[in-house]
Amino acid sequence: MLPGASEYLDAFWALSSDRQTGMNVGQIPWTAIEAYARRLGVEDPDEFETLVKMIRVCDNVLLAHVKQKSEKAGA
Repeated sequence: MLPGASEYLDAFWALSSDRQTGMNVGQIPWTAIEAYARRLGVEDPDEFETLVKMIRVCDNVLLAHVKQKSEKAGA
């Protein structure tokens, strides 16, 4: 893991419970990321955008994995 990446991974897992579930697993809402950043005192716009991007990268990997697993189960 890259230095400093663990804080983003921790944020990702903390925010994962905010996603919608049902027929499909949804993306972590932007509003949840924004509330998380506010709670941590993130005020720098660049720092916030980095947080959003890192959460989205992690989220996309997880969602791709869930989709692949679902497709295999349906095959």
